[in-house]
Amino acid sequence: MTGDSLSANIPVFSSMNITFLAHGFRGDVQPFIPLADGLQKAGHRVLFAAPTNFRPLVTEHGLEFFDLGVDAEAFVQQPATQKWLKTGNNPVAYLRQAARVMLPFMEDVTETSLEACRGADAVIFSPASFNGYLIAEKLKIKAVGAFLQPVIYPASGYPFPIASLASAAAWMMVKPSMQRIRRRLDMPADSNKNIFAKMKAERMPMLHGYSTQIVPRPDSWPEWARTGGYWFLDAHKEWRPPPALERFLSAGEKPVYIGFGSMSVDDPEGVQTAITRAISMTGARAVVAAGWSGLSGEAASSDRIFSVASAPHDWLFPRVAATVHHVGAGTTAASMRAGTPQVPVPFFGDQPFWAKRATALGVAAKPIPCERLTAERLARGIDQALRPACISRAAETGQRLRAEDGVAHAVRDFHQLIASASPPQPL
Repeated sequence: MTGDSLSANIPVFSSMNITFLAHGFRGDVQPFIPLADGLQKAGHRVLFAAPTNFRPLVTEHGLEFFDLGVDAEAFVQQPATQKWLKTGNNPVAYLRQAARVMLPFMEDVTETSLEACRGADAVIFSPASFNGYLIAEKLKIKAVGAFLQPVIYPASGYPFPIASLASAAAWMMVKPSMQRIRRRLDMPADSNKNIFAKMKAERMPMLHGYSTQIVPRPDSWPEWARTGGYWFLDAHKEWRPPPALERFLSAGEKPVYIGFGSMSVDDPEGVQTAITRAISMTGARAVVAAGWSGLSGEAASSDRIFSVASAPHDWLFPRVAATVHHVGAGTTAASMRAGTPQVPVPFFGDQPFWAKRATALGVAAKPIPCERLTAERLARGIDQALRPACISRAAETGQRLRAEDGVAHAVRDFHQLIASASPPQPL
């Protein structure tokens, strides 16, 4: 959406200084860039704080970048992180390993996150940046949660794998990390107060970046928890595809996209062999995106498989027959909007949740957990995704999602909720 159309549809508010805290992997950062851009176009000054790796992605979309001083790609490659990525659909193992790995990673940016928020009127934080709520309390500024999943208020019937973070069980696992962050911020560390339950009690505004057509909003949710559509990041206007990729796409039938984003695989060569065999078994062609997984198409014949480091999903996905991916929230949304059938290969966290939703909606094949990926299973998944019923259902879903404007909806919700919001109260 353009700045002009935003101005025409959103009421005018006094300009605010807003800091976005978006820590974590690419999927924890990229979806928040369009929301930040929408708020900037609505007249606010926005500072976007993220790991060092994402400076080019943030600045090419016209946002001011604040470097949190950590390397997210190096973090993904660490053995402890790899163990976390293998927790699959086990919520207890997921939270336990997150407490050992991801939360210390968040703790390490406490001081830089605090610096990013100085002078702000409000901080908007992502699920991997819950320290933003504590920083808002420290600085006495307003806090807004921006979530890609129903993590505080569960969606009835579609529970997020780790359930509600406000639950007592989840809080017991993350409490020690929150206490350490409070001490680093020179704040009292109250061991008995669940900050996620506190967010609910204080009616903290919560914006959710997914469509109710994919996950319906429960009637039980309070007025300050809003869901208005996906926050899509489109390719920069100056981006151009590599000529070799364009030639490959035009040289035959639509290929299958295969990529696992920020996920890292234990045996890239073995996975690549499985991909090559599956493509041979199905007679398809493929574009393999290396991402941070180490995959490539170099071992395969160039007329069947093309390797690319990455390509904007909004440009590439409408040009492929199906997408095989890790079912991160952003990649799933991009496939949905493109109207492209999917083969879900979930790794951990919320990915099994999105895989089940895509399959239940009829836009995806049966999920293949990453540890069970074989050439035979991948070939079957591609065949399932390319059945007429799945293709038709995916196209219908894409048409409906393209009619939504999640960013404009979220910006309106922000303006409606922020006026009556108060900074987090001291413990």
